[in-house]
Amino acid sequence: MKHSTAFKPLFSVVTCSQTEAKEADQVVDAKGNYIVPGLMDIHTHGAMGYDFNVCSNEEIDKIAEYYRKEGVTSFLGTLVCETHDDLKVLFKQLQQCNTKAMAGVYIEGPFLSLAKKAVMKEECICDVSLDK
Repeated sequence: MKHSTAFKPLFSVVTCSQTEAKEADQVVDAKGNYIVPGLMDIHTHGAMGYDFNVCSNEEIDKIAEYYRKEGVTSFLGTLVCETHDDLKVLFKQLQQCNTKAMAGVYIEGPFLSLAKKAVMKEECICDVSLDK
């Protein structure tokens, strides 16, 4: 069953005919507000005290719900650099995540300058190498 929604015009940007409105499953009156697509956060370490480097899949669901209420419909969970073995464990856990809003993972490092490492763990930073 196909689901469709018709929107009343807003400054003539979004329009639909009376026929389309009658055939739609749902008509939404924006009441003077803007209708925009969901936002995507491409760099977030987490929310509400939860950090993607250490949170559980249940906590990722809570992060997704929080972001959804703020208009963010998808995000990349950002990980600070970890050891190679620790990152493999994190990837395995995150692959089990059922949160559809999590579109992927953004990894910071490990190829960073020690002089500009900010909060990154120094022992996880390494020189650029095609072998790694």
